[in-house]
Amino acid sequence: MRQKHIVVTGDLTIDWALRENSMPPISDAEDRLRTLVNVRWLTGGAFLLADMIEAAAHGPVTTHRPDRPQEGALRAFDNPYNHSFAIISRYPVEPVENEDQHWRVKEYLGFGSDAVDINPLLPERFYQGIDVRAAPDIIVLDDSALGYRDTWKDGPPGDDLLPGLRSKDRGPWLLLKMSHRIAEGEIWSYFNKRLRDQNDTLASRFIAVTSASRLRDAGAGISRDISWERSVRDTALELQLHKRLQALSNCRLLIVSFGPSGALLIDRTEASGPSYTLVFDRERTERSWRRKNGQGTMFGYGSALCGAVAAELARSADRPKLVRAMRSGLSAMQSMYDQGFDLGDDHRDGSNEFHCPTSKIFEPASAKAKDGPRLATAKNISITRSPSDSLSFLRLDSRRLKDPKSADLPKRVATMGDQVLENVPVGRFGKLTVVDRREIEGLHAIRNIIARYRDGLRFGQQPLALAVFGAPGSGKSFAVKQLVESEISGHDKASIKFLEFNLSQFGGPSDLVGALHRVRDTALAGDLPVAFWDEFDTKLDGSRLGWLRHFLSPIQDGSFRQKGTVHRVGPCIFVFGGGTFHSFADFSRAAPEAERELKVPDFLSRLRGYIDIAGVNPEPEDSSYLIRRALVLHALFTAQAIARKENSCKEFDVDPGILEALLKVPTYRHGVRSIRSIVEMSTTSPGRPFLPADLPPKSILNLHVDGDLFLKLARGDR
Repeated sequence: MRQKHIVVTGDLTIDWALRENSMPPISDAEDRLRTLVNVRWLTGGAFLLADMIEAAAHGPVTTHRPDRPQEGALRAFDNPYNHSFAIISRYPVEPVENEDQHWRVKEYLGFGSDAVDINPLLPERFYQGIDVRAAPDIIVLDDSALGYRDTWKDGPPGDDLLPGLRSKDRGPWLLLKMSHRIAEGEIWSYFNKRLRDQNDTLASRFIAVTSASRLRDAGAGISRDISWERSVRDTALELQLHKRLQALSNCRLLIVSFGPSGALLIDRTEASGPSYTLVFDRERTERSWRRKNGQGTMFGYGSALCGAVAAELARSADRPKLVRAMRSGLSAMQSMYDQGFDLGDDHRDGSNEFHCPTSKIFEPASAKAKDGPRLATAKNISITRSPSDSLSFLRLDSRRLKDPKSADLPKRVATMGDQVLENVPVGRFGKLTVVDRREIEGLHAIRNIIARYRDGLRFGQQPLALAVFGAPGSGKSFAVKQLVESEISGHDKASIKFLEFNLSQFGGPSDLVGALHRVRDTALAGDLPVAFWDEFDTKLDGSRLGWLRHFLSPIQDGSFRQKGTVHRVGPCIFVFGGGTFHSFADFSRAAPEAERELKVPDFLSRLRGYIDIAGVNPEPEDSSYLIRRALVLHALFTAQAIARKENSCKEFDVDPGILEALLKVPTYRHGVRSIRSIVEMSTTSPGRPFLPADLPPKSILNLHVDGDLFLKLARGDR
């Protein structure tokens, strides 16, 4: 393999960090004289991008980059560099191997814009030290709208600096990283003009990299935490319709980053139309990854992704595997967060420079694996592709489940878990795991509503009213409890306390007053009560929805009346669980305008959101109920400690006939409760296989299923 040459230039920054002091806050003017502040610096921008490329590229690669500055010549707000400022702090991360590796940004303070305005960056600084005697194979440009793009006013700054860029012949790969004010400025104008030229070969060797956050800055309506499919659809639609962003469609290869959780490749190299490939964390979307990893943040994620792409171009110049590079880049981003900044010793070599963990996040490939780095953090990263005629590629849809290759998929999920659902997003909310896209989107939407309510928590706040619908036994209360606990547990403002009330057991409105007092007492104790009102659609005074009018004042005014005295409820979350309605649509149809005397329209207007929970029995056009059953069974097998197969420590040893019966029986009379009862009533014991002799008798099975049919399925080929 011949030596490859990579030119890296662009906006140059110095990132200054104030290390947070562990001493108590300064309260007296004299105390400031006894409190030392340690200031560190790091080369960012194109400097950091070049570091990432050198760390990711393994093999005969030479990187040509601007000269690094010397510490003695650095001054904040002093050109020829841009300067950013942040506060970094130490965060405890488990497992703690080296506490110095867990320094992250606590707060960004901004850029030194005064220096930029007063002393424009000198154009030659961007190229000082770059000396390419052979034509480069790859040119990487970092455009952050911090001065570098202005040097392109008259086009590329000379063939001696960027050779081959003006040639119509097959030239180097061009990788453009756009970080701010995308699709604007002199650099973009130059490339956009060439990308529209059908005879210009640059279009086939040009890759643009940006992020969903920067698209949003430009006005794109891209959802953050609903579902991966929604994010991909939003991105594709905005690039087609948003006037300011339509020019990005001229890029035949465009990579959009969603941070450490995902990246989207839009490939327009085929005449049939664009194709979409998503590399994603199957358990967490963009915002939920940030929420999970919320102990500080890092900068340099975009450089890590571009570094992996540039390394792939150097490794496979003719037919680069960009998806492989994106997977490596996401792994590097996640590893970067896990490692944190390296501050080293306070006076190592007399320098105050700190470093991104570039040498640790890109690990070299093994001798047998020639397809790029292998990283431990890649275990949850999946890849899925969509043809140009469809964006519905993240669903467990009927076509996939009816595929003969997927015939045993539910059985594998039941015995091995959701890991066998390769390249399918899953939603995890505490102990609740869902794979249906509609459920994932609904649960994420409700969680976002709860998060906004939590962030504005105050005593005089009105209750938040939500509703949950589903078939009996679908696990409505369990889903709500897991969702709320996963969002609020551990928050410093309030701890969660789940209160469950079944209105079908109330004798009348006086019982409701007693329940509201329990909610009020919980709020007064400093906790955040979540009151689950089960079977809110039960009859009161002969009316099917008679209870609803009694909740209007507690929801709207945050108060209730008892014997002429008005009591405040306090901040809380009301969740109304339907007992007879399987979906919100069913409830809406059963609550017409004619029932105004029951205040049903007023109740609907006070709801802030709802969830439809899919059960384990099939509904019309429902193709994934078998997977839902399988997920429930896997959790039960785990709880019962069923033995694992000898040839596979990951697979439960369950008789095939029992699996067939548990999965294929048409109806469970009481939903999830029936599945749990059958498994728990079986005579299994920890460490033993689940065999036909363990099943309960038909008389017991008849309580939950058609016993004859169940046993017939369980006997199978016997």
